[in-house]
Amino acid sequence: MSKQPSIWVLADPRPGTANQAIGVAETLSRPFTIKTLKYNILSSIPNPILDMFTNLIGDYKCLKNSDDFSPPWPDMIISSGRRAFFIASRIKRRYRPDCKIVQIMNPHWRCDDCDVLAIPYHDQLAATAPNIVRTMGNPHRLTDLRLQSGAQKFAPLWQNLTGHKIAVLLGGPLRHGGLTANAAIALLRAADECARATRSSLLISTSRRTPRAAISQIADIITSPYYLYDWAFGGENPYDGILACADAVIVSGDSTSMMTESCFTQKPVYIFTPPNFAPGKYKKLADGLITHGYARPFTANIDFNAPSRRLNPNAAIAEKIMGLIS
Repeated sequence: MSKQPSIWVLADPRPGTANQAIGVAETLSRPFTIKTLKYNILSSIPNPILDMFTNLIGDYKCLKNSDDFSPPWPDMIISSGRRAFFIASRIKRRYRPDCKIVQIMNPHWRCDDCDVLAIPYHDQLAATAPNIVRTMGNPHRLTDLRLQSGAQKFAPLWQNLTGHKIAVLLGGPLRHGGLTANAAIALLRAADECARATRSSLLISTSRRTPRAAISQIADIITSPYYLYDWAFGGENPYDGILACADAVIVSGDSTSMMTESCFTQKPVYIFTPPNFAPGKYKKLADGLITHGYARPFTANIDFNAPSRRLNPNAAIAEKIMGLIS
């Protein structure tokens, strides 16, 4: 690719999935076009079966907005998730054979179509190949510029809080375990104990999964000065500002995104991951971050001067992509 390549980013309707692809594209510092995917019921069909079905009825019938996908076809597609990869693969095979595909997350189908296949270590993948990039944690959209902007924009919300500021990032229940209401209450009590011991303030951020039964008790549980962002009430999310202004971060170990983004800040990060808390990939990522020195287990003690490392999975993926472009 000697010329400036045209790049499409296929954006899944789920923000957490779409942001991985968009974040990688932003890391490249090159122009790109976001193609939003609006799925219909056909998208739930497994990719191999959908592929055969599509040969009969025509391309992109799994999309409500199929008319948005037409020439000129891009030089490169960045996709994340199984359903987005289906569209990328069809474009490459049917219309633009020399199109480069950068796929984030394992599509479990036609992996040879990928020129770059980025899979985090916490996801299972037995294969090894030159096109595969393994990362610690997920790619994301957090940058130093976004942190600086978040600090400037949202710091006035907690300007009256005193002492060190401890971010408390609350996830929610998983299919097996995760941050249940009882676990969230235990985490909040431990965070409050830590804040009282260090004369600090808490910047608490909930998510859409955080149990209401726990959120409703925060005023009774927390005795230290605190700021609360309640996702359920809507409004602009100060998440970037909380991470930027915090002197340390406590994060529940049921969200791969929040754990990865916390470790990007290069602040002391403490992961709430008690025994039998989060299964599978969540525990694997939390253990990996702790083992490699990006984070520590949260046990109601915080050292604001603890050494920290920056975690940046985007960089390894971008380096592989730049090899294709050059």
